[in-house]
Amino acid sequence: MEDKEKENGIIMIMLFASERNCIDDIIKIANEAKDFDAVITEVFKNESVEIVDEEE
Repeated sequence: MEDKEKENGIIMIMLFASERNCIDDIIKIANEAKDFDAVITEVFKNESVEIVDEEE
């Protein structure tokens, strides 16, 4: 995963955590995950997420 994608992923996670008031849960997930992709997968496993390509 490229740095820009990671940066966008972190922003997306923080907005999600703020909206759902679950920052502590996400910190726990991040501490237990083996890598950033695992964090994304775990945080959004029960959510419907649409990835939009800005170039389209």
